[in-house]
Amino acid sequence: MRYDNLPIYKSALDFCVYCELIVKGFEKYNKYSIGEDLRKYSKKILFLIHKANIFDDKKEVLQKLVNRCEETKMLIHLCKELKSFKSFSQFEHISKLCVEICKQAQSWYNYVSKQIRSNNYWSSTTNANNSDNAWIVNFNNGNTNNNNKNNSNNVRCVRAGE
Repeated sequence: MRYDNLPIYKSALDFCVYCELIVKGFEKYNKYSIGEDLRKYSKKILFLIHKANIFDDKKEVLQKLVNRCEETKMLIHLCKELKSFKSFSQFEHISKLCVEICKQAQSWYNYVSKQIRSNNYWSSTTNANNSDNAWIVNFNNGNTNNNNKNNSNNVRCVRAGE
């Protein structure tokens, strides 16, 4: 497993297990309504972390993860208002776990967003068959293609090899 060493995965796994444990103690109505939602959301967070770790284009998945985390915080607050938790300490602990995951997800998203602003970057090589075109490199998947020089793509400064 390429994700089990990630701190965010470990936090999400703890969160998921804790959700399962406390929902068992919800009253019957809440257990099968909002408790079921809480269990599903916690698992979805875990699965999104896995997807973000294996996908080349992480940004879209990480945005979904950040959104799911925020929705989960709202769901936890709703559980509190409905008095689903057996004690305030349950609410406090699950909130701390969720907030920690949200912070890590947002940081991961910010890092990936700053890494690559767009897919395509110009190379310095003009297409040999058409001098109006130059080669571009897609930094998300490594593919190369040629593109008209009038099109806008990003430029990345690099140093020539020694």
